[in-house]
Amino acid sequence: MDGSSYPNPEEAMKRLNDLILDHFGVPRPGISSQLQPIQDQLLPSFIETARQVWLAASPMHRADDPVQNYLLEAMVQRQKDIQTLNGTLETLGVHDLLREAATSTDTTALSSLPVDSYEERLLRAVGHPASSAAIQETLRRVATEPGILAFSGAKLEKGVQACIYAQGNLNVVLGAPAPPTAAAVPPAAVPPAAVPPAATPQPAARRVGRLGFFGGLGKLFSGLVLLSGNALVIPAVAIGTLSGIPFFASLATGVGLVADGVDKLLPGG
Repeated sequence: MDGSSYPNPEEAMKRLNDLILDHFGVPRPGISSQLQPIQDQLLPSFIETARQVWLAASPMHRADDPVQNYLLEAMVQRQKDIQTLNGTLETLGVHDLLREAATSTDTTALSSLPVDSYEERLLRAVGHPASSAAIQETLRRVATEPGILAFSGAKLEKGVQACIYAQGNLNVVLGAPAPPTAAAVPPAAVPPAAVPPAATPQPAARRVGRLGFFGGLGKLFSGLVLLSGNALVIPAVAIGTLSGIPFFASLATGVGLVADGVDKLLPGG
């Protein structure tokens, strides 16, 4: 894309904000009941799992650390949680917004945005080792390749498969004896488009080193935290108490982190 193809940043931001308001500018009936599970269950669970993953990534981590047993169980439970989040984002229209924005050159203007304090607080809460830099780097990449936003739902489906992969490989990566592997949870009652194809643990699917393994998981769950946390502020965007641009940029960063994490863990992710 040559320089003349880039839109004027100020005009691009205005058009992006109009696009966001087209999707979320009018309060939706029943949205509180849809967001309640995210606030009460999904976001806290994703934050805790991400925090434990980043702890396990530490060079000081021991193979007999209790975090290992937590993560083995969490990889099973989070499969269902990701499916639930994916279905809720589809119902709320978040995936529709991202698909439409993926085709707009105005999305390239996101690369000039500063780090939003809300998303930085969310990543600090999970113990991300470089929250500000990760946000800036991921948002620049998404702005350069906005087409990735069109596949937000598919990347979350891959996130479920990444949890299955992690469940089957966690002990190998940590160098600890492997206990019996728990069965994957059945698909949740979500729209068909949000339910991933059936999969089984594939311990030999891809050889990923310790840093790549936990780095991938950390990015995946950090992205899930951003997607969940920003879904909760949709009502504030609708009534105008929150600007749509930081909200959208944080959603885009969340999708980018999920995609990066999946790509590190799954072949052809």
